[in-house]
Amino acid sequence: MSKEFGIRLYYLRTHKTSCTQHQVARHLHIDRSTYTYYECGKTEPSVKTLWELARFFGVSCDELLDPRISENELADYEIFKSNRKQKARE
Repeated sequence: MSKEFGIRLYYLRTHKTSCTQHQVARHLHIDRSTYTYYECGKTEPSVKTLWELARFFGVSCDELLDPRISENELADYEIFKSNRKQKARE
């Protein structure tokens, strides 16, 4: 998987469901930190979890894995990263 996969997960979670990472993880029966690693691109989900993510977000696995990300997805993720860095400094 790639960084684009994590960006897409973040975008779908925040724009399609308005769920927290904890809520998505609970639905998938995984630890929140595991889901966080998916969004950060540190680890990859199993095939079963990938299917469950696609169903949860109402998209196909092809859409979930598409390496092309939109400008909206990228811009939103960059804002998220910037806000996270700012909070870490406070």
